[in-house]
Amino acid sequence: MVRYREFDLILIINSNGNTISNLSIPSTSGATASTLYGMYSLSSPTVENFNTNIINNLSIGGTGTSTSHTLIGIRTNSVAGSNKNLNENVISALTINPTGGSGVLKGIHTTTGNTVNVNKNTICNLCTTGA
Repeated sequence: MVRYREFDLILIINSNGNTISNLSIPSTSGATASTLYGMYSLSSPTVENFNTNIINNLSIGGTGTSTSHTLIGIRTNSVAGSNKNLNENVISALTINPTGGSGVLKGIHTTTGNTVNVNKNTICNLCTTGA
């Protein structure tokens, strides 16, 4: 006889005190969209902590004509019952600047969650130009 016990899987993402800067996609061309994230939790954790991070000088440029570029400082991806803490992060100087395109620009993007705490973040100098 095989006996087993079910356990609840608890996946915790901790990303605290990091500096991410000077990331770019400088040479977009044609109609292909580009995507750039400073931090991205791709898994589906039950707890996410993004605290005291510095994300600055991220950009998408070039001659691309896509209007679907995406640039996000911090993106979370959790299960519906998750707990999220995004506190005291500094996100600045995010730019989408292709010659003929545009796109979506966000400091913080969070999906579902049970308890979502977003407090005392500084988000500044976000700019999109182009078409």
